[in-house]
Amino acid sequence: MTDNDNLWPFEVTDVEKAKAFDSLLSKYFNANFGTLTKSEFELMLFSFYYDQCQRAECRDRADYTSDYALSKKLGITQTRVRSLKLRKSLKEPEADDAWTELFARSIENAKYDDKSGLIKMIVPDITVLVELRHIVEMLGWYDEYQLNPKLFQCPPGCLIELCNKLCKPDELLLDKEAIERLQKEKERIEKETGNDQASKQMKSLAEFMGRLASGATLAGKVSEVLAPESLKIVISLLGKVGPIAAALQAFAQGLA
Repeated sequence: MTDNDNLWPFEVTDVEKAKAFDSLLSKYFNANFGTLTKSEFELMLFSFYYDQCQRAECRDRADYTSDYALSKKLGITQTRVRSLKLRKSLKEPEADDAWTELFARSIENAKYDDKSGLIKMIVPDITVLVELRHIVEMLGWYDEYQLNPKLFQCPPGCLIELCNKLCKPDELLLDKEAIERLQKEKERIEKETGNDQASKQMKSLAEFMGRLASGATLAGKVSEVLAPESLKIVISLLGKVGPIAAALQAFAQGLA
């Protein structure tokens, strides 16, 4: 194994390497000789390496970009890897499609805690987590910081509203047809339920559906703790077009 094989766990063309070198020279020599800081120099190299890792990860379906993988490869702490990722995102903002696709992958593996009423998921990429927390705060909710820095959690209503906001106009979860389905199911439940404990749970579900159908902001309110099977029913009535909708449906399959 050559040093080059050890550096790159995937193929990088000479053209790509030359392009990165030209960019580095331009930064260093273009009326900037000797002023490029060590921090900026490291960020440029990290950005090139990370971009190559991302492309190879999509192609090979291998783990090249996780904090753990980069930490082991570069010989630095995972904390420093996250810091470099964040600095890179500020210098080179990604398109919305890129990070929403990463978010969709996290939704697929999310878990619902029916005791706290929160959906919990691991979001490995710090840049995605920062974007999510910003949007959730704008919606009037919050994400409690945990000992695990990659954990993101929020109530079902908040997640649905968040996902709907991130969807493209033709891929909305709460499109016209979904709203009609929610409204009809709400009315059916209200007609068929009585006053026992099971009926109270169904009435809570109906109220939840009603707020979704009416477009009321759920994120700023503490929603009822839904039973897993109730949450599964709600998700089944939402729009099913696009990667985020597909991720939510995959998440629902794991509910009791």
